[in-house]
Amino acid sequence: MYTLDLFSKMSGVPAETIHRYEIAGLLQPAETNNITGEKLYTSTELITLHIITAFSQMGFIPEEIVSLLTGTEPEVNLQNKQKQLIWKIKRLNQKITDVDDYLLEAEECNVVIKSLPEIIVASKEVIISSLYELIPLADAFRDKLKNLGCEITAAENHYIVYHEDKYEDKDFTVQLCITVDEIKVDTKEVRFRTIPAVPKAACSYHRGSYDTMHLTHDYSALWMDYHHYLIEGDFRQVFIDGAWNKRSESEWLTEVQVPIN
Repeated sequence: MYTLDLFSKMSGVPAETIHRYEIAGLLQPAETNNITGEKLYTSTELITLHIITAFSQMGFIPEEIVSLLTGTEPEVNLQNKQKQLIWKIKRLNQKITDVDDYLLEAEECNVVIKSLPEIIVASKEVIISSLYELIPLADAFRDKLKNLGCEITAAENHYIVYHEDKYEDKDFTVQLCITVDEIKVDTKEVRFRTIPAVPKAACSYHRGSYDTMHLTHDYSALWMDYHHYLIEGDFRQVFIDGAWNKRSESEWLTEVQVPIN
């Protein structure tokens, strides 16, 4: 029999991982010393661990592996996983193709990491089916703030905050925010708040039509995944230039800001 340390070295699987598999009900030692608590393994467990590792590397989670090891039709589960992976590959390939096409025309979407300062904003929740609907909404909101006596510190830099975990381009709820100089009393439609500073954010520019905004978001997501960054908070879309100050859509400039760690 093999001790846990030797079993770990033989299998190439860390002892901590073997312990997690035991907790999940995937693998049990052949024997456990009643006095010392030492766990012992045999070649039977070595084969089982090899199978578990193979399933894990295929993308199965522990609960699914339990089903594969104990179920009566493991082939069905494997076929379903195969279909899921093929579907994911198709989606990723399409995203890569879209981004490649976009990169041929847009140098602005290169991602840079920077910090974002603390700001004071007036905000309201809106439901929109297209980013173009934000243009009149932002104009009307800006007028309302002026009537409330607000000093707008950067009128051209209004932005929206997404609360979904991914970018959507229709039928979504966002916070429309405009930077102001001070916090005032909230009204029925307007909420004043301080947006904390963000130590690290992945930022990229989108030039042109809002119809292709999703490509910049797709590229940012691929970039973060490639560099092993995780999203840390709601992401923002800052409207720098648009219909309010530029005649041509080709001159519109939007910055995508994604807090990361």
